[in-house]
Amino acid sequence: KGHKFDTVKPLKLIEKIIQIWCPANGRVLDAFGGSGTVGHAVLNLNNTVENSNRKFILIERGNGEDKYCNKLTAERIRRVINGNWAAGK
Repeated sequence: KGHKFDTVKPLKLIEKIIQIWCPANGRVLDAFGGSGTVGHAVLNLNNTVENSNRKFILIERGNGEDKYCNKLTAERIRRVINGNWAAGK
């Protein structure tokens, strides 16, 4: 894994919660966005559900030398957007 997260949010569960809770043009805020799962879920929904145009904001404080923001969170979102997520697992 390499990310050292003890508990990673389950992608499919997060997708379902967002789909039920957030309007199709809504915004999702994740104040603990370290692994990028919420952003991944929003992008998946926008790609697979008709008329879905949700936005997301991920917050990760990082601590010190940017432990997650650029190395993990942003990289995961880049791979999802570029369609390279499966190869990056």
